[in-house]
Amino acid sequence: MNTVDTNTRGPVGGLQAPWLPIDAYALALTQSAEWKSAGAGLEQRDLQLGAASKGRMVARHLRTARGPATLDRALADEGTHFHLFYVMKGVLKLQSGTQEPMVLGPGDCIHQPALAQRHRAELSDGCELLELAVPLQPMLGSSSFDLETSKRAATPVLTHDRPESYKQGDGPRKYFQYRDLGVAEATDGRIHIHIIRATGPAQPGGTGWHRHTMCQLFYVFTGSAVLEVEPHDALRMYAGDAMCISAGTRHNVPDFSSDYSLLEVCIPADYDTVDTGAPGAR
Repeated sequence: MNTVDTNTRGPVGGLQAPWLPIDAYALALTQSAEWKSAGAGLEQRDLQLGAASKGRMVARHLRTARGPATLDRALADEGTHFHLFYVMKGVLKLQSGTQEPMVLGPGDCIHQPALAQRHRAELSDGCELLELAVPLQPMLGSSSFDLETSKRAATPVLTHDRPESYKQGDGPRKYFQYRDLGVAEATDGRIHIHIIRATGPAQPGGTGWHRHTMCQLFYVFTGSAVLEVEPHDALRMYAGDAMCISAGTRHNVPDFSSDYSLLEVCIPADYDTVDTGAPGAR
């Protein structure tokens, strides 16, 4: 993750150019959230990733509506090319055949290709989780490719929310702590997901106006932050709010609370950051 003065996109993961599924700005705010039935005692709300990517990727916030529930059908019945669960509250139990179930608690995250075909997901009372998936075969130009091509992808990637998992400055901003969810290695650098958390209030000027050669999804866990995304109005985002932006979009985070934390999806994992100055600058 470098800072450069150009917006040239280079090869990623052995590809001639990165796969950039998000090509539109989209918001999913808690104040206007529309919860719908997901069946079997579950509710869901759309995080608008599908709208921002023309269905290439999808994301939803799931919660139990009344007592424990079972998710027999994940986002794509025919299987997915990428699939991730992140537990925010309660307990998620994943059962696969005769194997011992995997039990995930708050802050635990699992990435597993074709998760819909292999697991039965049981959610405890009060459970809430994020589910992200690539339900369609990704395209690069006129050709399709597999997101997970290595043998590593056949093994679930499970990470836990532990103090030692957070590394100061292990990302583009030295004043944030970052927790890597282990997705980049399994996808050969095509998708990177990490948790970011502040270690204090924003400094004067915040991040400054910049752009990346990646596309992004943000989901706020705690605290709040002001996001300025050109040409849209500035917006203070709170816990539960989500935003998608495409690669090359000029944006700024001028202010955030000292308890600000979020999940960020970066596509691809290897990208450039360009400091651009004031809005409208070239």
